[in-house]
Amino acid sequence: MTIYGTITYRLSDPGSKSEGYRAFLTDSGGKTYRLYRAGRLPYGDPFFHPFDGMEAGVTGEYEEETDNFLVESVVLGNGDEISASTDDGGTGPVEIPEDSNDEE
Repeated sequence: MTIYGTITYRLSDPGSKSEGYRAFLTDSGGKTYRLYRAGRLPYGDPFFHPFDGMEAGVTGEYEEETDNFLVESVVLGNGDEISASTDDGGTGPVEIPEDSNDEE
């Protein structure tokens, strides 16, 4: 499944034990999905930080009962797809090409 919208990386659950920065995707209809990657805690994952404010798509599995979305990849505006795999230790942020949000 692929969902398109705006990715935000912002403080979530302030004042709770779960407080931390987390990635979200809001689609054109206003629905918000909580993004996470397999094998990583959803809070403080630096992978999503470079996508903050970007229009993009996310591919993966939507968990309807929780509105969580297990991200397998991020699809940029220019069609490039960036894997969200943690198999290679992918713990840091990704580098995004300058033309990444340009539609062809």
